[in-house]
Amino acid sequence: MMPISLIDENRVFDDKGNPYAYFILEGSSYAFVSLQRKVSEIRRTDTALMAAIGEYDIFLLSRQYSAEQIGNSIQKYSPESWWKKQVDLTKDYLEKELPFDRLNVICFPLKNDLKSEYGVLPVLKGVWEGVKSIRDKANIFDSTITLSKSDIDEACVQSEKLLKLLTFKNLRPATFEETEWCLKKGYFRGIKDPDPIIPNPFPCHIMTQGDQRIRPNRAVLLTLTEGKMNQLDKHIEVHHGNNEISYQAFLPVLDVPTDFNEDNPTGREWIYGVMERLSFPVDCAIHVRMEAHSVAKAKVEKKNKRAKEQAKEWRKGGSEDSEMFGQYEIPEELMDNLEQVDELWKKFRERQPLGFIKAVFAVGAENLDLLNSRIKDLKDYAKDKEVTLSQPTAESKQLFQAFYPFGEVLNTNYEMAMDPGVLASGVPFGVRKLGDPIGFLLGSLLTGKSVFMDPVRPMTTLNRSGAVLIAGIMGAGKTYLMKLLMAYLLMWGAYGFTNDPKGDWKVFCEHPKIRSISRVISFTPGSNTFFTPFRLGQTKEQCYDAALGILEVILNKKNDEYRNLVIIEALNRVFRTEVWDMYQYFDVIKDIANNHKNPKDREHAEYIMRFLKTLPSHGIGRMIFGRDDGKHIFENKRFVVTITRGLTLPDKGIPRESWNLTESLSVAMMFAIMTLALRYLTSLPQTTLKVLAWEEYWFLKTFSKGVQLYNEALRLSRSEKMVVIMASQNATDAKMPTGDDEEDITGMFGWKFMLRMDSPTQVKFALHELMDMPEERPEDWMETFSEIYRDGMGLVRDPEGNVGELQITALDEELSKYLGSTPPD
Repeated sequence: MMPISLIDENRVFDDKGNPYAYFILEGSSYAFVSLQRKVSEIRRTDTALMAAIGEYDIFLLSRQYSAEQIGNSIQKYSPESWWKKQVDLTKDYLEKELPFDRLNVICFPLKNDLKSEYGVLPVLKGVWEGVKSIRDKANIFDSTITLSKSDIDEACVQSEKLLKLLTFKNLRPATFEETEWCLKKGYFRGIKDPDPIIPNPFPCHIMTQGDQRIRPNRAVLLTLTEGKMNQLDKHIEVHHGNNEISYQAFLPVLDVPTDFNEDNPTGREWIYGVMERLSFPVDCAIHVRMEAHSVAKAKVEKKNKRAKEQAKEWRKGGSEDSEMFGQYEIPEELMDNLEQVDELWKKFRERQPLGFIKAVFAVGAENLDLLNSRIKDLKDYAKDKEVTLSQPTAESKQLFQAFYPFGEVLNTNYEMAMDPGVLASGVPFGVRKLGDPIGFLLGSLLTGKSVFMDPVRPMTTLNRSGAVLIAGIMGAGKTYLMKLLMAYLLMWGAYGFTNDPKGDWKVFCEHPKIRSISRVISFTPGSNTFFTPFRLGQTKEQCYDAALGILEVILNKKNDEYRNLVIIEALNRVFRTEVWDMYQYFDVIKDIANNHKNPKDREHAEYIMRFLKTLPSHGIGRMIFGRDDGKHIFENKRFVVTITRGLTLPDKGIPRESWNLTESLSVAMMFAIMTLALRYLTSLPQTTLKVLAWEEYWFLKTFSKGVQLYNEALRLSRSEKMVVIMASQNATDAKMPTGDDEEDITGMFGWKFMLRMDSPTQVKFALHELMDMPEERPEDWMETFSEIYRDGMGLVRDPEGNVGELQITALDEELSKYLGSTPPD
């Protein structure tokens, strides 16, 4: 049985009545961030470590979820049968490599009145007997310790005071469930994590005679120590009742790189660089004893004296031939000791504390072969970071207890004296992460770690934009990704709208589950689609604004102010009637041309009238001559695709006055479709999930009404629960027009996918402006973007600012056939 007597939220009392407080430190994203942020992370950790004088433990623990746990979590997103299929496929996929994330835990011993010294945090060395044998429950415990209610209340007060004193960023008390998990975690290393089963508050016996006393509930304590344990030469095995076995190995740290540069302490990430580069979970226990400047100085003086005496003895023992070079005959360890003392002495002049660190890495697996493979990989990565690991014989039980504050004290041979900056430069709290805790499986990092995406979470939980930006040249996988996101969101019951500039979304709509809920409307030249541009909104004001935007593009490409007045006057008169269509507008223009008292108005109206007469014979212009029948073009469909293939958009950079008729009509048509989409989706209840997917959105920024519509779509995303997906070949298309440069581009989109690119200009903008990696040199990334990133691989930034290299994956082979541009057989 585990030697504890009570769990009270984040406080744990051991079998001697000693209290400990568990705190959680949120992981800080360290991958693909600027040098400034990395240095800031290290210095912030260094400052917090120096301020925390005393003795405590840091546990860097991996939470590993079973496929069944993930399946139960994502099942709730939708009752649809095709989503249930995705859930099953996800579970099958995850069986091969269970997903995991990191929980950073700091555990402090609290004040115990039996201790006389509390200038620094006391050293609490609760003895843990350990495991008897494979036939016995691990850690049999027969103590009958009782606690008073005042002891428990005092520990609560101390924990709260301690939290206020500590300077670790984003530190919070562990929840009851997290505290339980931390205690049980060690028995499940390498297999699926345990579920929380202990009721809160912790069940115990209360004796109220006189002072209220609390005695632990033995039956409940038994549940904390799961399984039977067996120690072998180099590892332990924990056998569980369901026939699962956790094979575990422990590798204490003997040496770490200490030669970091204080001005730029990066490059020595001996903890982060090992744990976060591996595709499997690794745990690390770090016992910290931070001694104040005055105490540490006295110890180092003693060590310095001893090291010099040893060196002197070695010099005396040298031969005549080598006396001149005697110091070079001194063993390397002694020279290291002398150099280390010199470095520490410099720190003491700055009144810095000294840290004494014991660190142990731990790996687990479901079988011995996998464990040995992971041990090898761990050692290889540790060697790359100049970390010396040991795997001692017959010490696994003791090393296992390093992950508990009341465990058996580790051998002092594993203790390393170091500047707190050495531990900080190891970046213990840095993590490599991307994506949401749960959602649909989007793909995997290049390390193999699974990435989930919940496009709704930014809007409902993070209070951020739900917009998605995708950039990449042809063949990069833009449309494939858009279709994949749309498919998952339709499975979740969303209403969707997309434009189709290439004509390959028709294949997507042939999917058996999508065919019945979709409508495909062609806006290509010569199609039989007709609509009135005066009915593009849900309200009269919206309809008016949209109609004005279209008419300005078609009838006033030189942006003549007087002609605009004529356009607006005619529009006002149309909206005072009951019928809103181009036929009515033509009649009003004709009346102005014939009867207006101002000859200049008549001149402009005459031109407009003659121009409108040519449109019914134009392949694109004819479509805006639909009769006003009061019906909505998208009624009763959950997913609408508008095919815009054949519309001729002007080249980027060409001024509006230089557009020809077909280009002007094409832009007006795209604006009309975008307006229809936005008004259609925003007319739905705010609680309804919506998706607006748009390819080649850049054209909206070529005229003022288009910019207005673009901004409206992005800003409505959160309030309307609408996932807006904008895709284009160029990353720079996200740049706001001149005059709006102060707009926070990175904040307008939650998710950003930078796929294959072959232009240094595009790569630079992607890295510096969209990924927030301003110090990266584009030339260093050109080969990656142009050669390695392809078929859905790219650099991705999530709504919380985490960046990673992702390979997008569609688990459903049947669905994948409909994500391409060729119809399946």
